[in-house]
Amino acid sequence: MDYKGLVAGVYTLYTGFCGGALFHLGDGHAVQGCGEIVGTGLEISLDVRFTVQVLKGKTIGWPRGESDTHWFLHRQRQAA
Repeated sequence: MDYKGLVAGVYTLYTGFCGGALFHLGDGHAVQGCGEIVGTGLEISLDVRFTVQVLKGKTIGWPRGESDTHWFLHRQRQAA
């Protein structure tokens, strides 16, 4: 979920479709468009601290996040 609003203090929720699924935290970007629309971003190394919590029995339709001021979501587009 490449989104420039994913900064320190943002809370995110992701769906898990199978037991034993793993979490991957990918590349950091110094600058980018929202979602790497043109397929580029200036990648950098990051020192990141995060916590993962499994919320069993909670169902969401797509990944979403929450900051102090906004809620945002990443809706998957259906193939044409």
